[in-house]
Amino acid sequence: MADILLQQLSKLYLPGVGSLEQIDDFTFKVAHRPLSIHMNELVRVGTLLRSKLQNSAVESSSFSFDALADLHMDHLTHQRNDAVKYAPGCQRKKNSPAAVSRLSRENQLATPSLSQCSRILKLWCDDFKPSNVLLNENLQIVGLIDLEFTYAAPTEISSAPPWWLLNEQIEYWPDGIEAWMKVHDYRLQTFLKVLIKHEDALLRYGRLEEDQMLSGPMREKQRSGIF
Repeated sequence: MADILLQQLSKLYLPGVGSLEQIDDFTFKVAHRPLSIHMNELVRVGTLLRSKLQNSAVESSSFSFDALADLHMDHLTHQRNDAVKYAPGCQRKKNSPAAVSRLSRENQLATPSLSQCSRILKLWCDDFKPSNVLLNENLQIVGLIDLEFTYAAPTEISSAPPWWLLNEQIEYWPDGIEAWMKVHDYRLQTFLKVLIKHEDALLRYGRLEEDQMLSGPMREKQRSGIF
């Protein structure tokens, strides 16, 4: 998994947040809005109107986070079937996207240690996880599946510590958020050791640039709690 992150995804630089359009056999461009799992599920099961999704690619991370906050507000507005049953719950759902929007405007969602070069957007897949990785009989990675939710994403997303270290998303963890964070932090230390080992090897052979390294941003996001 570390090899895929370092040798495949982290080396692709893209100029905007969105889905790719193929121009010819060797050329792609960011031409459409991103298709994330979250967007898809909001329309599929969340009663959000498809017309409420952003209709084009955006040029920067800040615009992307603003659009994400607006999307959550639109979802709250269009929820049906008694999705909100009492005032405090409604206020909590309203406060979350409002906080994201405010933090984005104040540039608080950016990772300070990322260089200007590495802030160019990178390819990301929302559904990238161990269960979508194909192995051969020698336990070597030979392919990936379920890549339909792949798009150029803000560096703040593509360099975040992977949730799939626990094979369960935080909202489904039976013992709550704090328990998830505690176990995830422990697993992340092991993952970072492996990641750093791969980074050092790739750097020695000239197959990785320093601004393509992921261990530093991941560790910083873990310490700050913003991921």
